[in-house]
Amino acid sequence: MSTAVLLALAKKLLFDGMGILFSLLLLSRKAGAPAPVMPFGKMKGYDLVVAGFIFLGVQAFFSSYLQAPSLILGLAYALVAGVLAWLWLGWREGSYLPRRKATPNCQIQSFGSAFACYAFALPGLLGVWDLNETLIHYITGEVPIQGLAAGFEGLGFLHFLGVAVFATLTQPLLEEGLFRGYLWRFLAGHSEWGPRRALLFSSLVFALAHEWQVFLPVFYLGLVFGWVYWRSGKLRYAFALHATHNALATSLIFYHP
Repeated sequence: MSTAVLLALAKKLLFDGMGILFSLLLLSRKAGAPAPVMPFGKMKGYDLVVAGFIFLGVQAFFSSYLQAPSLILGLAYALVAGVLAWLWLGWREGSYLPRRKATPNCQIQSFGSAFACYAFALPGLLGVWDLNETLIHYITGEVPIQGLAAGFEGLGFLHFLGVAVFATLTQPLLEEGLFRGYLWRFLAGHSEWGPRRALLFSSLVFALAHEWQVFLPVFYLGLVFGWVYWRSGKLRYAFALHATHNALATSLIFYHP
């Protein structure tokens, strides 16, 4: 690389890092006391492993033995796989709603305060996205794009509407229930993991469940959603942030393809 290219890259990394640091400082002011983590009573670690095999195996089976994959079919496969994994975990635990008890001392006690956390996280998300775009462009020579966004091209309005509903409602509900409601809570309830390690690991698994081209932004979002759930004790706040983010992303894709 030439000196000019290295300087430009260093400048980009500096500004991206400042955005991430700014978000961390803002979010630290909303930390407060975390909600207590109640361990699951019946579910075991191998139940999560089985759920992972169900989630991946069902999609692999459908993609291999049924009709050639398309955007609509791919989303349908993911929906069936996610529902089956959720049903398995709910059956094993004896509860299909992974609830926690909130604490009156936390600072995230309303949807307004939860959305404030999302707003605080935006500078960091922009920095992480720019960093991810730079790395992917350097590795592949292409601009990263998520498979869902790429599949929007050529969709009719009704098909697009169906995909948008899935992306903004169904997908966030399934992913928050599986990755935060079950996976994070199970790990956080064990002393050898604790909430922080559980947050890192569940966000890693969440990112690995998406396309590798958007690994860093999805990992960052997993940390944000998981952190809000950890501090508030209310999974509906994480779901609302996830749904809002997906709605904004879908709208940007629709109006600026």
